Amino acid sequence: MRFPSAAVAATGDPPIIRLPAVDDTSVAEVLTQLARIRDALPQFGVTISSRFADPVPEPPPYCEMFTMAVLLVETVLEKPPEDVPPECHAELAILLAMPGIPEQCIVQIAFGRETGERHVQKIAHLLSDARQAGMSVDDYVAERSRSGGLPRDALVRRFRGEWRSSPSSERIRTGAALLRQTAARVPEHLRPPLLCAIAWLQWAQGRRAVAMSCLAEALRIEPENMLAAGLRAHVSSKIPEWLEATTA
Repeated sequence: MRFPSAAVAATGDPPIIRLPAVDDTSVAEVLTQLARIRDALPQFGVTISSRFADPVPEPPPYCEMFTMAVLLVETVLEKPPEDVPPECHAELAILLAMPGIPEQCIVQIAFGRETGERHVQKIAHLLSDARQAGMSVDDYVAERSRSGGLPRDALVRRFRGEWRSSPSSERIRTGAALLRQTAARVPEHLRPPLLCAIAWLQWAQGRRAVAMSCLAEALRIEPENMLAAGLRAHVSSKIPEWLEATTA
């Protein structure tokens, strides 16, 4: 994972979307927090609401980052997006740069904390099964995908929009506004996962054109971003079933 300095080179191409205007002080505060995280590695923690602090849930083995993401998402959704502290913006940007966490955060924002917690348990089971098979998680998932052994469970179906029950419109609006504030404060190279999450939340509300613009911006910054490319193909050809149900 790359960490930014105070000066970050741009890609050279103009941005495709406009993020919220933030002052230089807000950007500098987040950069300071990113530097703090970098200097503390390999230790990493997140800022959580006092409501979740006693007791802090014990994460399954090797799932600490996924559990942190669950708690951080619920913490930041409690506040108006403009009032989220700089340390939370920095922690959110770092967590979403990790594989598997953007998808978890997306579905959790839309459908609630329990959905994120179920994803943590799913990852724990995958890790355990991969270790028993003597394989890396990536190889194990790829092998099961080829053999048709990966179930299209409720989490996957929600992410793909194959779900009739509507997500929380309030959480989606708050989450999208929050992620836009985070993206506006972090260096460009940390934005693609945030933009992917924003795109999904826009798509979930039927705003396909806005979603596609966010994904185009993610791919402008990082042309090889697999999540952005996959979402672009999906968003361009599908609408969520919950929107079809609402229309009907």
